[in-house]
Amino acid sequence: MAKPRIFVREDSRGKYRYTVVAAQGGDIHFHKDRYSKAELELIARETDAELLFIKGEEDVAIDEEDQAPESGEEPEDVE
Repeated sequence: MAKPRIFVREDSRGKYRYTVVAAQGGDIHFHKDRYSKAELELIARETDAELLFIKGEEDVAIDEEDQAPESGEEPEDVE
């Protein structure tokens, strides 16, 4: 059986700055919007889950050429 995984994103500065984005496997439920890193590490340790930190949208570089045109826009011709 695969080890449960908890996907977390850092939102902002402060004591409770982490948001759980998703949980996969196991029977893990979350009841708050924001958590401290210590809380998440304890939950992961007690549930034998892997804690995965993902980057926020502002941290991810997007290749604009690979994006689909917004609705109403005509696609550019590629020569």
